[in-house]
Amino acid sequence: MTSNQIWSQANEYRELIRSINHALCEGGDINGGMNELKQRIPCLFGIDADRRALVFRSTDDGMVAVSVGEQDGTFALALATNIMLEPQEDAVMGMQEPEM
Repeated sequence: MTSNQIWSQANEYRELIRSINHALCEGGDINGGMNELKQRIPCLFGIDADRRALVFRSTDDGMVAVSVGEQDGTFALALATNIMLEPQEDAVMGMQEPEM
């Protein structure tokens, strides 16, 4: 998927993304929501919990992030392209690629 397609799909499934964000903020289980989102947007790579961003692999811009923000009941998404992931030994992504 291209970055524009990812952005379109993220907006289409914004309520699912919102529920994942709420679970993340409350320390709840995000695996069910992440699995459902992965079925809907197959290029989902994982989540950056510190930045509250979902990470996707696009065909045109490499890794992209959809950041989630919510304040006083207003929910917003933002797209960042060509992001670089920092390697972290003890980090656990919400999604992991299956080993082949």
